[in-house]
Amino acid sequence: MMNERKEKMSTFENVREWEMQCYGMLSSDIEKNILNSPMAKLMSMEMIAMSMLSDAQELLERNQNNRARQHINIAKYILGEIMDRNYRKSEVA
Repeated sequence: MMNERKEKMSTFENVREWEMQCYGMLSSDIEKNILNSPMAKLMSMEMIAMSMLSDAQELLERNQNNRARQHINIAKYILGEIMDRNYRKSEVA
């Protein structure tokens, strides 16, 4: 029982560490601060992804390659969310 708990905690920490490396934030932060932000209510998710890619281009111009990579990964996360939502809608229809 204790080993299983440690294993779950370790896995949770691994996911958190991976998300921080990949996105520069946790996926829950992407949901809260980007996808559910006031900006998201004014723009489509596609526009938010395009904005993130534009920001990545600007970061590349400034030689901030890691941050640019993270912005690209966030844009990919958003596109994945769009695809998931569209798939769920098609299942209901």
